[in-house]
Amino acid sequence: MNGLPLERDIKRWERGRPVRTERGARKAPPCFRYRQGRASDRMRTRRPRSQHSRTFEPQVLLWGKANPVSTMSHQITVLIADDHPIFRKGLRQVIETDSQLKLLAEASDGEATIAYLAELKPAVAVLDIDMPGKDGFAVADYVRAHDLPIEIIFLTMHADEQIFNTALDAGVKGYVLKDDAVSGLIKAIRAVAGGENYISPDLATFLVKRSNQAAALARRKPALASLTPTEQRVLKMIADYKTSREIANELHISFRTVERHRANICEKLDLKGSHALLKFASEHRSQL
Repeated sequence: MNGLPLERDIKRWERGRPVRTERGARKAPPCFRYRQGRASDRMRTRRPRSQHSRTFEPQVLLWGKANPVSTMSHQITVLIADDHPIFRKGLRQVIETDSQLKLLAEASDGEATIAYLAELKPAVAVLDIDMPGKDGFAVADYVRAHDLPIEIIFLTMHADEQIFNTALDAGVKGYVLKDDAVSGLIKAIRAVAGGENYISPDLATFLVKRSNQAAALARRKPALASLTPTEQRVLKMIADYKTSREIANELHISFRTVERHRANICEKLDLKGSHALLKFASEHRSQL
């Protein structure tokens, strides 16, 4: 019968008469076989409802992203560097009061600090400026030169405007006086880890003055706004006393391209003389 019921077989089945297959066995037509048996028998063959149902577990979404993340809060890894053991102990106790902060290592000099940063790569490094060997500025320069994903906080006793401006020029995101360590250190770590800057309240006047000086420079040299992003980077690197060869290597461009950028900057800012550009950049380093 090729598996399909003939019209006469269907009629015979509807009248309650059996249908014969090719081998003589009485069998219902394929299209009617599901109807055989009582309803209770058919119900027993079905899977329980619980096997058909899908279970969904709650998920936590952060920052509007669609990817589920763990409900455990993200910890901020920290390294501290200071040459006074007692002061480091106090810093460790302050950091351990916040469960979101995780102290990875302590260092007492600049060389050990650089080694730890290269190996552990903490999110935040809290550094004293005055350390044996390499000081805090040397460590900050190392982090920037090697493009390490580490934010720097200077924890220092120096409430000096020039040192403050030099620190910000070096890419330091936090500047905390040691007198404010207990009340301000955790705030500073959280701030710089979140992409913000933090300074001790007592140094707010330095920041205001720095901002005013930058605004004054922009008024004196309105052509600064016409510099391209690459020209602005080149100008800041010149302020860091980098040669054209060093700038070319860091920006992955040719030496001739750097020289062309230098010429364009001099033309836009009306700087004349062989050392005029270097002098201008170094004098206004904190405003660029």
